[in-house]
Amino acid sequence: MWILCALVVVALAAAAGEAQAPAGTSFTSEQQRILELKKLELTLKHARARLERAKKLQEAGLSRPLDLNEAEVEYRTAEVAFQQAFLQLFADVPRISFVSAIKSQAPDGKKSVRLTLKNTSGAVMDYKSFGIDLAEVPVPDEMKLRELTNVSVSLREYAAAGSGPIISSPYEALIPVLAVGQERTLQFELLKDADSVTVAMTYAGRLDQREVYLEKDASANIVTIASATFSQEADLGGQATYDLALEQFTRATSTFRLTVLNLPRQINYEFIDPAT
Repeated sequence: MWILCALVVVALAAAAGEAQAPAGTSFTSEQQRILELKKLELTLKHARARLERAKKLQEAGLSRPLDLNEAEVEYRTAEVAFQQAFLQLFADVPRISFVSAIKSQAPDGKKSVRLTLKNTSGAVMDYKSFGIDLAEVPVPDEMKLRELTNVSVSLREYAAAGSGPIISSPYEALIPVLAVGQERTLQFELLKDADSVTVAMTYAGRLDQREVYLEKDASANIVTIASATFSQEADLGGQATYDLALEQFTRATSTFRLTVLNLPRQINYEFIDPAT
């Protein structure tokens, strides 16, 4: 009996808008906000350049103080407009997404989970893909709130009525800082074998629990066998049944066969798939 697992990956995608588009092109509300933000970025850069020119002319005595004041007001106004549009575009509750959750087995039989998380707070994470250089424009201080600190992560046994006990070592893994768009990989040893777990995370003052199906690490290229019972006794002429669970940690298309070793010739055996 083969046990199959699927990996649940939560991915966040964004579409980049261009400043100019062919006639008849329709945009989503998010793309429209991106275009507006790019327009305000150009206005902000123009106002900053005008302010720098006004300062140089003022230092050289070639302009009136009023000209410098007007340039300063124009720049501050453009700065506020850009920051407001920026916050509207990236306004979202803090969120952590799963990049991967891979289950593997060591040669000694111990099983572990390699969990990769990403801070996907905000509507769009890849700023540079939209031609917005945040190194040249002032980012609102509110964006610092999206940097998650003291993120606690644990793996719990999945239960229909809610999360069960912690089945991982360490019991809790702590991520001191997880910046916007940053990924972190955590390694857990499974204290109890499972095909799916509940990932319990605490961050931004709230508890976030989500069930994750574990992907098998195919690089091991092995098939593991686990029995519900270690040993049994049976009368002469009787029988003993072992419930076996097989897990495939490989992408190979090879056919695997089961056999029994070191069994006396007087004892017969057979493998039965309960499904067929």
